[in-house]
Amino acid sequence: FSSYPTKNLGAVGDGGAATTRDPELAARLRQLRQYGWAGKYRNALAGGRNSRLDELQAAFLSAMLPELDARNARRRMIANRYGAAITNPWIQTPAAMDQSHVAHLYVVRAQDRDALAAHLRSLGIGCDIHYPVPDHRQAVHQGRYATLTLPECERLCDEVLTLPCFPELRDDEVDAVVLACNSWTPA
Repeated sequence: FSSYPTKNLGAVGDGGAATTRDPELAARLRQLRQYGWAGKYRNALAGGRNSRLDELQAAFLSAMLPELDARNARRRMIANRYGAAITNPWIQTPAAMDQSHVAHLYVVRAQDRDALAAHLRSLGIGCDIHYPVPDHRQAVHQGRYATLTLPECERLCDEVLTLPCFPELRDDEVDAVVLACNSWTPA
């Protein structure tokens, strides 16, 4: 589980957790989190690193955990308000979110996504593109998948735009995002 600061249960710095019921995997994870040590200063497992959650991050996450359900409910409320109120025919919104959804991101689609993003930013509304490059086109693959085409994935990477959706967003700010979306027309 990631507790990167932008996550629903985010720390003030990097953090995360792993869970398992497998005792062997648990032992391997404990070893990997501390340099791959089999004992102090005895590296035995390749790939080990210093990946322990520090006390400050743990304390912050512990304080935030009791509020997680309420914060997720606020995110869902914002997402569902967007879905009901954004009526621009050039913007496709996701389906309504039920209790099983944590509304981590609110992602819309627009064929002229870059123009929509520029419009929102010109009105002081932050937005982001998660994820602009398909995984099979990432440089790390060094062209290994150059002949692979995933048309839906590639199209989505050109259309998706993330709108602000976090618990601290005020109702008037949600209304401003809706108004800005509904006032946009593609060129």
